[in-house]
Amino acid sequence: MQLILNQIRASVSYEIDMQHEGRNADIFRANFAGDPTVDVPKIYWKHTSQDVLVMEYIEGRRISDYFDELADLQTRESLANKGANVVLKQIFSTDVSRPFRIREMLSSSMAALSGFLISACLAA
Repeated sequence: MQLILNQIRASVSYEIDMQHEGRNADIFRANFAGDPTVDVPKIYWKHTSQDVLVMEYIEGRRISDYFDELADLQTRESLANKGANVVLKQIFSTDVSRPFRIREMLSSSMAALSGFLISACLAA
């Protein structure tokens, strides 16, 4: 039981480290540099700490706007395909020689994913 509690404690501490989330956002942005359909906010490292993540504001629409009954089916399908491609690229572009790299990319995408926009589908 203590082993499980220790693992949970380590995982939670890792997940709520905003510097870690910022690093993941930087990695996410680098992986999609040159892709005009993905926009990831820059992290302002001067103002970021383990407890606070400061990133650039990017104008856009909420992704949930595209998943109501009035949303265009073609747009939703395009968005779903792009989302799947983004996830697959993150998984397969991961440097597996670095310990825990895959776990990092799969488990801590809060900062990166909360800020990215799919500009082709979300253009106002």
